[in-house]
Amino acid sequence: MKTILYQIALGLIFLAACRKNDPVPIPPDPGPEQKLEYVWSSYLPSDSLVLYTSIDPQINNGAVLFSTTNGSSEIVKSFNKLTGELNWEWSDNNYQRNYLNNENALLVNNVLFLGAKHTIYAINAANGSTRWTYTWPAEVYGDIYLYTDGQYLYHRIMVEHPKLPAYDAYIMRTPVDATAPQWDTVFIDPADTHSKRFKSLNFFTRTDGHEMMVGVVDAAGIEDGVSGKTSLFLYDLTAENLVYYKDNAMPNGAFLNPLQLDQDKVYVLGGWGVHAFDLQTGEEVWTYQHAPAGDPNRSFASGDFALYEGKLVVKNRDGIMLSLDASDGSEIWRISESGSVMEGRFRIYKDKAFYTSGNDLMIVDLRVGKLLIKEDPPTGNWAEGTIAIDETEQLLYYNDRGTAYCAKIPE
Repeated sequence: MKTILYQIALGLIFLAACRKNDPVPIPPDPGPEQKLEYVWSSYLPSDSLVLYTSIDPQINNGAVLFSTTNGSSEIVKSFNKLTGELNWEWSDNNYQRNYLNNENALLVNNVLFLGAKHTIYAINAANGSTRWTYTWPAEVYGDIYLYTDGQYLYHRIMVEHPKLPAYDAYIMRTPVDATAPQWDTVFIDPADTHSKRFKSLNFFTRTDGHEMMVGVVDAAGIEDGVSGKTSLFLYDLTAENLVYYKDNAMPNGAFLNPLQLDQDKVYVLGGWGVHAFDLQTGEEVWTYQHAPAGDPNRSFASGDFALYEGKLVVKNRDGIMLSLDASDGSEIWRISESGSVMEGRFRIYKDKAFYTSGNDLMIVDLRVGKLLIKEDPPTGNWAEGTIAIDETEQLLYYNDRGTAYCAKIPE
């Protein structure tokens, strides 16, 4: 009955419009039903309507941190995580774009570290005061990615080789709690026929108590006809020696996605496949080949993976999300409606994957592989970066390059 009345009403509207020779009014599109319940939002740029990327939101005690820019300097803002009230602002006062975004930030022991091109900032996350600033020399190629084992801050750099048109790869570290950086060289992979660059790193404690670092290194050939390669290494931080270096362990490359570890394996997201290696020996255990190498539309660029209860959740840029058995790489389930390129990393919480993809915030039930929520931000802008989860308050945080959002985690 409602449908019939609606059709009659539309007919009368069209008839009236035609008699007056006026444009025909179009009923408003109600749009998709909004499933997230928002608690607060705050516009990030201080004096600009231009949208800029933000660091991934960092939850620190009663606050949540985002960033933006005023067009020439980078700005970090701390908000009350429950109300959105502004606590403090910090600026690098650099008057040049450093392009802070997504994974440029690392929060450790109440210190916010920012990696911006050649400069690293350490900020007191409680009050926004600058703890220290360090800029690498001109011959050093810095990196935006920062890592920690809880005790040290690790940074990957590349240094121009004195004789070759190539870079030596360095891993440097400084104590997290230092009032000024005290850089120490941890490991060097010198250039040879290839220019070197460290990629993902991760840390664990071996059964004998030794602190270990596992990582991936990229090598680009410096002469015509010399192919690139991607290798896996394990370094003993306690004994200060290299345990293994598996040359060209991933023939089709690997990405910067964080390495996943369990008790006996390390997992690497390759160019078109997922690799599992024995953590102690570096020997390959299994490889899941998602697509033929070289297919640009099905690579794992702008994808991600995460280890969860003995399974690997993997997302590709072609819209496919998979659940793999971590023991042998066999497929458990797949869905094809997981969105396109990812704008951040997975956040796993209560059997669900939270992430941003394309313009949307996405939530997937990992038990059965079911898309639960696909929703634009209220502004209609791009959902951006990795979602932060506050387990205590049952809140989630993300941004759309212009606005910071706080929403309730749906049941």
